[in-house]
Amino acid sequence: VLGLGDSYFTGNVGIGTTSPNDKLDVTDGNSKMVFGGASSDRPLLYFQHNAVPVDAEEIGLLDFRGYNDASQDTRYVILTAKAEDVTDGSEDGSLTFQTMYNGTATQTMTLNSGNVGIGTDDPIYKLDVVSAGDGLLSLKGGTKPVMRFMVGTSTVGTIQAQENTSLNVSAYGTSSLNLQT
Repeated sequence: VLGLGDSYFTGNVGIGTTSPNDKLDVTDGNSKMVFGGASSDRPLLYFQHNAVPVDAEEIGLLDFRGYNDASQDTRYVILTAKAEDVTDGSEDGSLTFQTMYNGTATQTMTLNSGNVGIGTDDPIYKLDVVSAGDGLLSLKGGTKPVMRFMVGTSTVGTIQAQENTSLNVSAYGTSSLNLQT
């Protein structure tokens, strides 16, 4: 293949492998990246760790980089995939999002075995928010933002703010506490 002009391949292309599995198959040791088609109308890109991992082992990393104002290569966002439990039949995985904050990669959110963690890498609830400081949770809406608590499809409680006037806490449709300004 010459570096001049266009090149065209009718089959699969392999880099680091002599038997590519799809349109583009790049293999480097235990790391593999494949681009192909999941079906005729959907593209597929997957990353594979080609060794059997141990529990909690990182199996993939995706960096988003750019330059800062000092022309230094900087990681601004890092996504890390882990095999949390590799036991056949009970496999669990996690995906951690780190974002740059004041020059330091800071864990922002973790998706772990069906739970979402903000400020924690080991969420134990469907939504687990942890803060070392003030301002733990903020809910913004129009003039009447509402936080709704539900069991199944039934509302069992709400907390509703009325713009510049009140905060109302209710349980089972009955106002239990109403704070006025």
